[in-house]
Amino acid sequence: MKNLIKRLDNWLQSIEPHKNRILIVLFLISIVAAGLETTDVLRPLNIDLSPVLVIGLQLFLLVLMLAFLASSPEYVGFLLLILGLYIGIRGFDFLYPKGFSSYQATNDFYANLSSELVSIAVTVLIIDRLSERREIKLMKSRLIREMKSNDNSTALKAVGELRGLGWLNDGSLKNNEMWSANLEAAILHKSDLSFVDFGRANLRSSDLREAKLTNTVLTEVDFTNARLRPSQLVEANALRDAIMPDGKKYDGRFNLLGDINRARIKGLDPSDPISMATFYHIPLENFLFGQEKSHERFNDEWEGVSMQNQAHEKRVELSSNWLPLTSLLFTFVGAVLGYLFARSTPKI
Repeated sequence: MKNLIKRLDNWLQSIEPHKNRILIVLFLISIVAAGLETTDVLRPLNIDLSPVLVIGLQLFLLVLMLAFLASSPEYVGFLLLILGLYIGIRGFDFLYPKGFSSYQATNDFYANLSSELVSIAVTVLIIDRLSERREIKLMKSRLIREMKSNDNSTALKAVGELRGLGWLNDGSLKNNEMWSANLEAAILHKSDLSFVDFGRANLRSSDLREAKLTNTVLTEVDFTNARLRPSQLVEANALRDAIMPDGKKYDGRFNLLGDINRARIKGLDPSDPISMATFYHIPLENFLFGQEKSHERFNDEWEGVSMQNQAHEKRVELSSNWLPLTSLLFTFVGAVLGYLFARSTPKI
């Protein structure tokens, strides 16, 4: 069956340059066949065309014409309209050889017309829904593609639109490649970035708080001054050559599966500190320090990281805590001063 379809497709492609001529010939054959059937031209020759034969021939020609006109929906619609009118007229001529009245036409057509209108309505609604879903899919693909951009303004704009449409936290980014994306200062708070490949991406000063990084590839990513916690990176797939929020190169402390498998592919022994230090491109003492940290319970904060961000958060927290008390104090002082001023003013 597949070979037959392939041969038919090859044949249609071979006659593509002559498509217009073939269409004209097929249309003329269809008209001639209909004319021979509806007239008595062949009766003197004792040739009686079977209605089934004529309809079969016309359907065959219709299929061929549709195959050629697939790229032109307007022609297909026009052709189907002509065919429908022809079949309707021929049907009445066959059922009422002595002629038919408008009453007979209404009586035969009203039920079919009602069902056809319902069918058309359902079809339009389905097509509209499918078209809407297609537009949404195209928009999502476009925004994700723009998010991968090397231009920071383009990437940030796409991130904002994706967030507004709820596509940053619904898993829409899964299995996408964001290689070398310029996402500096991007707000990715609570985003679902699972299974995304961010290799060599710029995530400096980005907000990744509570973002899901399960099986995320973060090789050579720059996290300088990014806002995220170590516990988020424990679930990642790889961090080799990444720059951590404190500005230091990743020291292998999380022993991520992707990094270990990559080292094994390179023929290195994951249990050998010297080999792994070479793999991570860091001094041996840095790798050993990272392994010591891997056995400790970290406090989920980076040592000396994002001091400005932490100081800002602390100031915001203090101001929010002291704001009600400060407001009350100013109100009390104002009331006291007003009372004293009223007392000191001489009465007239």
